[in-house]
Amino acid sequence: MAKLQKGYIVHTKSQKIYGWLAFIALFICGMMVGMGIKENKKVKDVSVIQMTESQCNDIARQMTNTSFDAAKLAELNKIYSENCAGRLQPKRVQQKSTEKKPQETCEIIEEMLSSDLYGAGMWDYNNPTHDIEIYQKLIEYGCPENQEKYQKAIESEKQIIRALADKQEKSTCQQIETALLDKLYHFQNMYADDKIERAKIYANLSERGCPENSQKYVNLAQQELEIARALQDDKFSEDDTIEVVETYKRLNMQAAAQEIFDVAKKLTNPAIDFILEVEKIINEQ
Repeated sequence: MAKLQKGYIVHTKSQKIYGWLAFIALFICGMMVGMGIKENKKVKDVSVIQMTESQCNDIARQMTNTSFDAAKLAELNKIYSENCAGRLQPKRVQQKSTEKKPQETCEIIEEMLSSDLYGAGMWDYNNPTHDIEIYQKLIEYGCPENQEKYQKAIESEKQIIRALADKQEKSTCQQIETALLDKLYHFQNMYADDKIERAKIYANLSERGCPENSQKYVNLAQQELEIARALQDDKFSEDDTIEVVETYKRLNMQAAAQEIFDVAKKLTNPAIDFILEVEKIINEQ
């Protein structure tokens, strides 16, 4: 306990020791607080310095935005200067060039020739032939990298030509069939002569009608001749015999033609002129 001596407080030895300990403790606490503040600032600085490259580049892109006002640009510049300048180089935003590449000579030629093409939508029979000639010139004078494309275009045009030719042929044969079939109605009676005439019309249809119907008409012609022979009992006149033999020949039925001729020679005692005429028909190639 402190003692009072001549107006002063006199501390004991133990009190002095405790006082020094308290002073040291306060000093240590002060140092720890100071170090904590410094460390906290250091951590804060490190977090700022560790801004990613992507973030820095994003700020750099924003700085090129002309719609921002001066204050916003100044703020972005400050952030970039403090966190990115000297550490990262801002990437330039590449802008596409608006300048047109000078045309090559082959490109100019292609433009000129291509303007003369009719195109697949024009179904004039002469157009595909015209376009093929243009594509051949394009292969010869156009750019080499496009030659395969133009060759394919030529093949496409050739297919159009074939399709148009088939269409035209189909139309013609259909018209022939319509015209010849109309004639059948003139020979509706069940007479041998009518059946021979119908057989001749069917033979004509097998030769000049549409190819896909040829065999059908051959069969119908043969049927009509069989009916005529049954009606006449194979006893045809010389004129009928010649017509039947000719019709069988048109149907490529050589054996049937010879059979009719042999029957005629046995039954009618034909004249020599008739025999020679029929033999000529049968032997014709």
